[in-house]
Amino acid sequence: MFRSKKRIQRSALLFAAWLLFILLLSVFGVAALAGHDCVGEHCRVCACMKSCECVLRTISLGMVALLIIIGLVLYSVERTAGSVEAFSTDDSLYGKRVRLDN
Repeated sequence: MFRSKKRIQRSALLFAAWLLFILLLSVFGVAALAGHDCVGEHCRVCACMKSCECVLRTISLGMVALLIIIGLVLYSVERTAGSVEAFSTDDSLYGKRVRLDN
């Protein structure tokens, strides 16, 4: 059930590589078809280019949203950890580990 840290890192690296592959494939596809001779309203090449542009736009907007969310989560965790740390100082005799044996 629990995964090792290396396995999670490999999965994340594989996902990032796959995302980069799709992104580069879309970019090269649009660049290769940019100078085509359009046949009119129902041009398959134009439809393919629109599809690639849509993929690129979706990925870029998704990445921006993901980075914003990650930033907000990290900021809130940092703020919460700081406030919890302020309350967790134990000034009792037990917290100072004072022996009360006589």
